[in-house]
Parts: sequence; C-alpha cells; structure tokens
Amino acid sequence: MKLGFIGLGVMGTPMASHLVRAGHTLTVLDIDRAKAERLAAEHSGITIAATPRDVAAAAEIVVTMLPSGEFVRDVALGESGLIEGFKGGELVIDTSSCEPWLTIETAKGLSAKGVQMVDSATSGAEFGAKAATLVFMLGGEPAAI
Repeated sequence: MKLGFIGLGVMGTPMASHLVRAGHTLTVLDIDRAKAERLAAEHSGITIAATPRDVAAAAEIVVTMLPSGEFVRDVALGESGLIEGFKGGELVIDTSSCEPWLTIETAKGLSAKGVQMVDSATSGAEFGAKAATLVFMLGGEPAAI
C-alpha cells in the first residue's frame, strides 16, 4: 500500500520502519527533517514530503503520531494540510493521544472531503514500538476500522 506517516519521534520512527519493512511504500514528514532523512537513509521505499498536503497526495492511508490533538488538527486541516492533498476516499489513522473534542473536530473536517478517520490511541511506549507489540485502542466508524 501507499502509506503516509507524519511524526517520526520516539514511537513514530520505529512504527514507520516496521511498515516499510513489511513492503509498504511510505511518504514521511516530521517537523525535524533530519529525522525523516535518517529514516530514508536506512530504508528504501521512503519519500520525504515537504508538507502534509504532499503526504496526502501520495498516500491511501496516512498515520499520524503527534504530541497533541492540536498538532493533529493543524496537520489535517491547516494550511497545506492533509485535507488539501486528499482526493476523497482515503483514511487517516491517528495514533497520537489526543483530546476527544479535537479528534471529533478533526474527523468532521476530514469527512467534508470524504476522508475517514480512526482514532487509534496507542499503548506500549518506545519499547513496544521497537518490538512491534503496540496495542491500539480504536474509535471511529466501523467501516473505517
């Protein structure tokens, strides 16, 4: 699959690494471009995007792993955000730990473009991300899940 991944921190980097090792094509973005460059140097099949819009334009599914709901909302709905690159029919999986009201606001904004969102709070910390043993707690429309 063509996947996007935004947020290459302590958990995001190993999560993205597992996805590319599983054979998926990844378009990645992090506020710290050096993190994306290191990941791309370690794995073939990774493209570094300049904006969230570019990630959305290249992906069927976009995974976010960001510090808060405000960051997720801004990445999804802000200027040069995911919503500007989606055509409709894509899926956003937010693995961040976000405030419920911001997740609802973000999901509603994306749905206006025909994009579904799954809230996928993640448990397992850095160790679980590296070991590929994370637990995902899902919320969203059953068809999207």
